[in-house]
Amino acid sequence: MLTQQSSQSRGHDSLLHHRPGNPNSELTLTARTRWTFAVTALATDSARVLGPDHPDTLNARAVGAINLGKAGEHAEAARLLAEVAADRARVLGPDHPDTLNARGDYASNVGGTGEHAESARLHAELAADRARVLGPDHYSTLLTRHHHAWELGEAGEHAESARLYAELATDSARVLGPDHPDTLNARAVGAGNLGKAGDHAEAARLLAELAADRARVLGPDHPDTLNARSLSDRWSE
Repeated sequence: MLTQQSSQSRGHDSLLHHRPGNPNSELTLTARTRWTFAVTALATDSARVLGPDHPDTLNARAVGAINLGKAGEHAEAARLLAEVAADRARVLGPDHPDTLNARGDYASNVGGTGEHAESARLHAELAADRARVLGPDHYSTLLTRHHHAWELGEAGEHAESARLYAELATDSARVLGPDHPDTLNARAVGAGNLGKAGDHAEAARLLAELAADRARVLGPDHPDTLNARSLSDRWSE
């Protein structure tokens, strides 16, 4: 059975990956394209042998679409994932984890096309549904909130993005711990959006605090520590 590797459910797809849906570095574009073609062929054969609504068929369709997005074909990936999400809702139910995952991957690929406001709206709806189904402290819920806040920032809604990231950082500290990489990253992205919203002094202060915490947790010469210091200096100018 082909196991779906949803960008919404993989443990390594943490808040450290600032841009939702970024291509993974472990596969070259050529290798990913070959893999996508192979999975697409598998989905066709699976539909013929097992039926179009069989979980393996749906998974193959989802995996093919996800990899298409990672190859940069976000519009087509979004179209295919919208279809998968609709079929999974019909077959598995609207609250099934696979349905929610397909909705998340669809929303991220919509953002990949440049439709950041629409992607933010979709992620906001998904975050509410994941909180209802999985609980507000479930990692998938927190991750979807990150996607929502990120896409708002990309859409130019920096003040609202900063507000959402501040809330997410608080909840992440409570659930994952104050020194967890995702907590530190939420603080970083939130402070950056605050600076872009015009509050340079507060952004500089928050980033200076973050640099100190990253130095303590990661070391003074870690790239994330150096980045926080550099950004703090930038907003202090």
